[in-house]
Amino acid sequence: MKKLIVFILLVIVNSLTSQNNYKKGIIDNRAVYSKKQFISYTVPISLNTTTDMYGWPNGEINNISNKELEVAKSNRLSDKNRKELVETIFSKIKSGKISAYDVNSLSDCGWNLGPFNGFIDCPTKKIDGNFNEEYLQYVVIIDSLDDEGYPELDDNGDLIQIDKRINYEVDDISSLTFYENWYFDIDLKNKKPLNKQVLGYTINVLSRNPFTDEVAGVRPLFYIKCKNMKEKKMNLIAENYITSTEIHKPRRQNWDDWDNDGFSNNLNKDFGNYVLSSITNLCQKPEVYLSKWNIEGIYNNDKGEFPYLEKLSNKEIISKFGDSYRIKKYDENDEVVYDKYGEIIYETVFEAYIKLDIISLGFVENWFFDSETLSISKNVKGFMPTVYSFNPITNVINGLKEPFHIKF
Repeated sequence: MKKLIVFILLVIVNSLTSQNNYKKGIIDNRAVYSKKQFISYTVPISLNTTTDMYGWPNGEINNISNKELEVAKSNRLSDKNRKELVETIFSKIKSGKISAYDVNSLSDCGWNLGPFNGFIDCPTKKIDGNFNEEYLQYVVIIDSLDDEGYPELDDNGDLIQIDKRINYEVDDISSLTFYENWYFDIDLKNKKPLNKQVLGYTINVLSRNPFTDEVAGVRPLFYIKCKNMKEKKMNLIAENYITSTEIHKPRRQNWDDWDNDGFSNNLNKDFGNYVLSSITNLCQKPEVYLSKWNIEGIYNNDKGEFPYLEKLSNKEIISKFGDSYRIKKYDENDEVVYDKYGEIIYETVFEAYIKLDIISLGFVENWFFDSETLSISKNVKGFMPTVYSFNPITNVINGLKEPFHIKF
């Protein structure tokens, strides 16, 4: 009899355990998504070099309008902070107090293939011994001149050209490329939904054609590893700094190719799905999802000034997270409808953005710097999903826009 009772109890316990496990398994599909992701991206820091929001060259300084220049000033380091930062880095690296790493070995950096999709520390080649000055120089090709200042010719009558090395100055540093772990989880009630850990960075210059001096791209000089330090022990070098990170190709250029070509940066599909789906849910149904996020609210950023003070209502959030465009009006027989003058009648339709429309994220953050270790840390204060805007009359892309600021 006792054995029978024990058997029945075991069956009941096993049944209850199975039910609980089943419920735990279906609470939320987001549980299967990675909440940690490695990413790298470039951020412009200087007004003296003309780069876009992603740190890539985009023309000559004379072609930038006053309005664009004012916007750039709010998104770049001040001259004072930038010069102090770069001079400190140069001084520490040249003296050998801090190790610099050869950027050519950065190709081995990447994701951990384990469950967290974290960062594998770069097996970068350390620049040992006395720092090689060539890392801080660029080459121009010039004509060789004789003692009287005339161009020298070789035996075939061709100009003899030589390499001339020129030192990079502080003002030549155009951008920083960061290597980071991102942590995203909207279910953490006592923490921000998104945090960044800076693992290292390169300081970059605009690379130039040695023959023509034309800008040909971005060149990293060397890589610096960061220590995970408390911000209260570091110096604030940038407050409310606005950066943009391209993460996805536009839906209309990439409609059916999510798996092979979905992300233009190094976000993987798993983490990207979690982030972009969460943002889309929040912005399409704020009445449901706002309570699930640990944020202050969603604010209007049309004026481009921080701090953003105009808090949006749920209705305003929904209206901003989409585009209106014209389509032909059809009758019940699927025939185009015309007015009395024989002109086609159009009607305006609103289409909410989906996750594939979000092509980049803008961030508002504070930067901290430790002059002893050259480490940089970031405190994220909010972010802005970036989409392409369409003209409702012509249905032509107007350009990029950030509908609002999700404020932490």
